[in-house]
Amino acid sequence: MNLYTIPNPGIQFPLQQLEVYKEEDGWIVLRRPAEDIYLSVQFCNHFFSSVTEAEAYLKKEIQVITDAGDLYHFTGFHKPDKDTITAIYFQYINNITHMVFVGVKCLPGNNGYWYMAVTKDEMMTEYCEPIFLNSKKINEAPVGQQDKITESKLANHTLKYMSAYNSGWESGGGMSTEKFFSLFPDNSFKYRYSSVVSFGSLVGNTSQEEGWGFWEIQQNREGIYLVLRWHLKGNSVYNIQLGEPGIIFLDNEKYLVD
Repeated sequence: MNLYTIPNPGIQFPLQQLEVYKEEDGWIVLRRPAEDIYLSVQFCNHFFSSVTEAEAYLKKEIQVITDAGDLYHFTGFHKPDKDTITAIYFQYINNITHMVFVGVKCLPGNNGYWYMAVTKDEMMTEYCEPIFLNSKKINEAPVGQQDKITESKLANHTLKYMSAYNSGWESGGGMSTEKFFSLFPDNSFKYRYSSVVSFGSLVGNTSQEEGWGFWEIQQNREGIYLVLRWHLKGNSVYNIQLGEPGIIFLDNEKYLVD
């Protein structure tokens, strides 16, 4: 069987007699040899604590598509085993009906993953499910070796980024941004973000975001890195530079170590 490997998030899956046409923005575009019919697949580091949690998340995602008027038909959920859930729906994309196959595998140690396959070609729909059901988790390609010394220095601390900007308008408008990474000793983390844009006496705009996952410090010849494995996103890697006591730089952004 011809297998294809994705180093991050560490997934291996069978090509099912298809060939890789191209990779773009995290998607792998497959096609049948010598035919202009395509299937786009994506594996993401979306892990869930249970199939129940995954099903609730999928329902919310499908509801968003429904509310946008882009859902053509939803066939329902299927649970091939106690740790797996799949769903099939048909969605309007660029005014063309596409079949979307979604799958979630829940694995011990929060090592599960998310799969999505999208195609407008009916002859490619038969490949969506077997690619997912025969995929497997392998070790992710590391950035470097684990750096336990730096981990011990940052564990149980919060990295705080705070930026304020005032435009100098007579109305006193401006913008402020706050980001917080709380790094816990069990290698879990929580993230909070908020941005406020004010227009003086006028009503401003506020955006907020939260997230969580697991963190690790890795080191190679080029430097030291904070590696974040998000709950519902891919991995993030930040270059670390240590400043004066209580200061750390993540990709040249200044953070306070609290």
